[in-house]
Amino acid sequence: MQRARPPINFNDLSCDFHNHATAHLICGLFGLHDRRRFKIFGYSYGPDDNSLYRQKIRTHCDWTKEELGLPDMGFVFSSFNLPYKIDPLMFDCWMRILKQVPHSVLWLYDASITTTANLKQEAKARGIDPCRLVFGAKLSENRLITPLFDTPAFVGYLESAYQKMRTLFVDGWAPQSFEVSPD
Repeated sequence: MQRARPPINFNDLSCDFHNHATAHLICGLFGLHDRRRFKIFGYSYGPDDNSLYRQKIRTHCDWTKEELGLPDMGFVFSSFNLPYKIDPLMFDCWMRILKQVPHSVLWLYDASITTTANLKQEAKARGIDPCRLVFGAKLSENRLITPLFDTPAFVGYLESAYQKMRTLFVDGWAPQSFEVSPD
């Protein structure tokens, strides 16, 4: 008996998911995929004009950034370490990166109300709008791939490995071995 393969994730990143010639041409394509074989994810970094084209694309995608509370525009960094692994020095580095990248956000693991409040307070103390910290659960199906921030004291080897593997596994292909390094 052949083992069922998990669906392939199809990710489309575009600035043209609005009333634009590209959206006019492609908006119907998203609904034509075999949903047993493909999951469709649309990521827009263009304007949300709430046009019929954008609505149709959103309707035919399995997941979009808006559903996670992530911004339509801007860069999304992430770290899903448990809070005790985030030390002040590393948090300083992350906040300096957010200062350097306009409209970017940091997506963090939502461990508790207290942790969320403390991290937002620390961001504000470093001159970062606390709204640029987005808290949520890890996605069990790893639906989004974002640059992953890690901590040197507790390197997230397993999470880093999953991050790398998601970019390697295509249509059931997997390497015989997989080396993970804290890079």
